[in-house]
Amino acid sequence: MFAWLKDEESPVVARLSHYIEALTNLSMLTAEDLQVANYGIGGHYEPHFDFARKTEKDAFASFGAGNRIATWLTYVSYI
Repeated sequence: MFAWLKDEESPVVARLSHYIEALTNLSMLTAEDLQVANYGIGGHYEPHFDFARKTEKDAFASFGAGNRIATWLTYVSYI
């Protein structure tokens, strides 16, 4: 189960974006929306590229601002 949350949808999401921007010193203007994922028991994400390769036709055009330079990950678990 996945959801993508925009800053405008919640003050909590906006605060998280500002927090990440302050900690990383990276502008959030070209950042993707906040992705929230629940993989469930035994769930996983298949290996994939989070960047474009020069050999792909129009690879960089779809990114708009270029390749991703950072990923912020927060892991939350209830035990």
